[in-house]
Amino acid sequence: MKRAAALLSMLLMSSFSAPVQACSPMGPPLEEMVGEIAAKGVIISGSFVQSIDTENKKPEIIHAEKIFVGDPHQREFVISRSERDYELLPPRGKRGGGCGSRRLPPAGVAFARMILMPVEATDTRNAGWRVADFFPVEDSKYLDMVFDQAKQAGRFQDRPPRLGKYWWNAKDPSLPLPVR
Repeated sequence: MKRAAALLSMLLMSSFSAPVQACSPMGPPLEEMVGEIAAKGVIISGSFVQSIDTENKKPEIIHAEKIFVGDPHQREFVISRSERDYELLPPRGKRGGGCGSRRLPPAGVAFARMILMPVEATDTRNAGWRVADFFPVEDSKYLDMVFDQAKQAGRFQDRPPRLGKYWWNAKDPSLPLPVR
């Protein structure tokens, strides 16, 4: 009984923190994600230029202020969304329950660090980028491993500062900026 309660609790907590396209408490092994991020992904800081618009099926557009891993010249990232994503996400201005409700920041919201992975075009999804859902972006040994492998691949640009806060709104001076 205790085991079932603990499992249910873990599933509920993960559903409030995972983006809608994931909606699963399990991700690939972190060691596998390290290699993929170092080889193909990007680690950036920046802001949302356009928030998701589910009614008109427009994805988020992110502007990178700083590139830590990846091409130092790429500054715009369009988040790849499938038809199902647009159906499951709440309309603009409405708060969704469960999966994805925490990953819908409006335009103007800045972030200290985000990991994006490329997405291939398919019948249901445009090519673009997705947020690396289950990779811990906190300062950790896995992040150090990404930096080491990105250096070997020639994709490392700079080490980001330690995180003081995951998200902050650049237009609200009362919120603290990440520690630089």
